[in-house]
Amino acid sequence: MKVENPASEAQKLQWTLIGIIVFGVIVGIAGVWFLNTLLTSNVAAKNDAGQAAQASANNLERAQTLKIYLESHKDEAQKAAMIVAETTGYRYQNQIVEDITKYANIAGVQIVGFDFPQDINSATVDKATGLKSLTATITLADSVQYTSYLTFLKYIEQNLTKIQITDILISPSIFNQNYLNNTSIGIQVYVQ
Repeated sequence: MKVENPASEAQKLQWTLIGIIVFGVIVGIAGVWFLNTLLTSNVAAKNDAGQAAQASANNLERAQTLKIYLESHKDEAQKAAMIVAETTGYRYQNQIVEDITKYANIAGVQIVGFDFPQDINSATVDKATGLKSLTATITLADSVQYTSYLTFLKYIEQNLTKIQITDILISPSIFNQNYLNNTSIGIQVYVQ
């Protein structure tokens, strides 16, 4: 039987114990790092959720305050709505004036004036199509050449903004049969 040296046996045991201790330290460091990462991400998620909840609470509070304010100032809100509606009506009128003036310039016809209804928001709804429309009257200068007048009417009817001629008032010139006097044109414009 062979007997080993007790010093050699102790040395093996010492190295084994050192290996176990080093392995335990490495596992401990890795565990602490993993737990630190996990806790940091959880804290960040909770902070984000807390900030979102606070922002939501602030938005809700602002909305409730605004609702109370609007309820107590209904008259001002209605006036503001009317101003916006009138602005929209004027936008349509400006567009109509620009388009018709452009057609008149191309056709060589001079416009004296436009007559829109007093109520800017007087658009009526066509029962057949369901579209809103505005009416206006265009007054032309005297001594309009007949061919220029026809060209002007053609441009109005062929426009992209869906303007239709509803009325025509013309009188022949007493000085020249190729010219017209007292001309006015009624139009209907489809709007949104």
